[in-house]
Amino acid sequence: MGERAYGSATPTGIMLLLSHYQIPIKGKRAVVVGRSPILGKPMAMMMLNANATVTICHSRSENLPMIVKEADIIVGAVGPHKGVPAAMR
Repeated sequence: MGERAYGSATPTGIMLLLSHYQIPIKGKRAVVVGRSPILGKPMAMMMLNANATVTICHSRSENLPMIVKEADIIVGAVGPHKGVPAAMR
């Protein structure tokens, strides 16, 4: 929400990794696969706060492979059994 607060651990770690490897976020298309209140939603908000254009996908999303292929940044915020298959990356 743009307010100072502690971030969820995993999304904060992902943002630190992106920063460490100097992966630009501003203006990029980010897709977050998963909408959990602990990982998916905070991740999407952090990407949004970093000025990415964010799409959140979930188990009911249509055309997931097409959406993922158009992304510059993909975050799989789902369990390992529901991850983003290599064919979609």
